[in-house]
Amino acid sequence: MKPARFRYYRARDARDAAEKLRVHGRPGKACALAGGQSLVPALAAREQRPDLIVDIMGCADLRDISVSDSRLRIGAACRQFEGEASRTVMDACPLIADALRWVAVPQVRSRGTVVGSLIQANPGGEMPVVARTLDADLVVLDEGGEPRSEPPVSMRQPRAQPCRR
Repeated sequence: MKPARFRYYRARDARDAAEKLRVHGRPGKACALAGGQSLVPALAAREQRPDLIVDIMGCADLRDISVSDSRLRIGAACRQFEGEASRTVMDACPLIADALRWVAVPQVRSRGTVVGSLIQANPGGEMPVVARTLDADLVVLDEGGEPRSEPPVSMRQPRAQPCRR
């Protein structure tokens, strides 16, 4: 099956992406695309039918891995293999680097993102378990483009659907 028609937008940075998602952000109307390991098959099966897809992979401010105030930050567009190989991740939180080695196969880790694993909240996945163990927070931009912290999907009740109609 082929995906339903949608518009594609390549965001310049995090605030640009947040603005596009906000403007088109009625539930199911807009989706962020990073690695696409879960979104692309869902589009092809027409399980998800957004009007707009906002590609965040070109957003340099979402690709970083850093430590600040003793907290590890992994950007939403950071691929799993980048986290797995990162000296910063290994030094700050070896559990994350170790867990990433067990995510799927190398081909998936070369495209999939660390945060995407959390957003999808697959209960059999490694990253939701690690996030729960570490009492992790996701920093998201609110409708005004301001950052706020919230627990990963796997730690919320009930489970949210990231982009369904």
